[in-house]
Amino acid sequence: MVGGSHQRPDQGWGAYLFLAPNDFDRRLRFVVGFGAITAGALTAIKLQQGAEPNLSDAEDLAGSKVIVADTGDNKVAIVDLFRPQKRYLRLVTSRATQNSAIDFALCELYRADTEPVTQDATVIAAETHASPAEGTA
Repeated sequence: MVGGSHQRPDQGWGAYLFLAPNDFDRRLRFVVGFGAITAGALTAIKLQQGAEPNLSDAEDLAGSKVIVADTGDNKVAIVDLFRPQKRYLRLVTSRATQNSAIDFALCELYRADTEPVTQDATVIAAETHASPAEGTA
């Protein structure tokens, strides 16, 4: 797995890029930790996938968007993905209108036999997607 980051100021997106060579029977858990979020901030995360290594063909994964409330200070959002349909994936973060700090973003590649455990109060969202189609995040 290769990780990195880049900014796209022209579109207002800060993107954490995770390229995951995939055997299509794996799970990937994307975890994003948030710091201080200013009141009125519009913050979100979503997943994209593509067949090209540079993700020039990346499209949103349906249902993967998590809206982070401006009261989500010092919490985490988790998106769990099962059997992605394409080889390369990335987590995209959107931070618009006000400041919101992203403390970390990580991707865990794993194979699980059971559903994830119940999350505690510091988790904003924990989603699971099985072979999602491309579409609106």
